[in-house]
Amino acid sequence: MRNNHITLLFRLLDRILVSGPLRKTSVEVLLGISLQRFDGNRFYDFYQGGRTEARGVIIQRVELRLRKGAPGVGLLLLNVEESPCVTPADIESQYTDMSIDTPRGDSPNELVYYTAHLPSARLSFGFAQSDPSCLVRLVIDATEVPDAER
Repeated sequence: MRNNHITLLFRLLDRILVSGPLRKTSVEVLLGISLQRFDGNRFYDFYQGGRTEARGVIIQRVELRLRKGAPGVGLLLLNVEESPCVTPADIESQYTDMSIDTPRGDSPNELVYYTAHLPSARLSFGFAQSDPSCLVRLVIDATEVPDAER
């Protein structure tokens, strides 16, 4: 079951990445969830959705941050179910050239991120500082996508 879950997770990520620029409607369709605007500032609109199962992957919370005036540019944050556990080794088996961002010590709730720099986005895998053995958050960062790819 664990290996199947890992395969489903990577398939979901691949599907999100190849679906094109981040847009509210495309994320809703891909994840099978309705996103509601909950906040914003002069740069971004923030949308969120609750628990969903997307292509066999249980997601506890979805947050989408879209840059105003720049269609398709933003961040997608997915808080994932920790069981079955996806380990750092599982991530590194898929993405070999990764950087590791360690917490600054400001909070015990900070995450350790393993980040892959892909042509279309930065893909970060977050692990709890207190128990870094299982994946808790995925972040697809498409805030620095070249204009030609939008």
